[in-house]
Amino acid sequence: ISNVQLVKIEGVNYWQVFTASEKPTKPQRKDAMKDKVVPPPNAVYVHASTYQILPQGELVYAKYLARYYSMQPLDKITAIDTITKFAGEYGFINKRLPVFKVQYAHNNAERYYVETSTGALAAIINDIDLVDGYSFSILHKHHFLDAGGKALRDFSTMFWAAAQIAMVAIGLWYWQKKYFRK
Repeated sequence: ISNVQLVKIEGVNYWQVFTASEKPTKPQRKDAMKDKVVPPPNAVYVHASTYQILPQGELVYAKYLARYYSMQPLDKITAIDTITKFAGEYGFINKRLPVFKVQYAHNNAERYYVETSTGALAAIINDIDLVDGYSFSILHKHHFLDAGGKALRDFSTMFWAAAQIAMVAIGLWYWQKKYFRK
């Protein structure tokens, strides 16, 4: 047992019991947080007074947390998935793993990402946010150059950052020349 905490699901107290997960076979690079893959949640939920184990406790708690944060009934949930790595719409910026992705049909297919180990809401994403996120990733972070490799993408990013600095310097020089003539 690596951790125990008390959680409340639908007004009933449960002990959330975590067992120690297996160690990774090879050490991960310290700079590889974006590439991190974690094991799925492994908590067992034990009823606080009867000591009976809640079947599929992680899924039950994930649905409860999504209902709590979304204020939508459980029957509106269309899908639930376990997320164990940063990919697609749930990127590195969200920082929490593992999480459950709980999807609803309303509000542009809104998705709630909940972390059952802390009870935290990790992210809320809908189809409109998804377009914004992908356009930011593709255009601002130069991911349209991924086929050329990381070196090309980094070079492009640095080149255009230097070009912006040069434009500011030239603009300041022209401004100084125009307004501070002798």
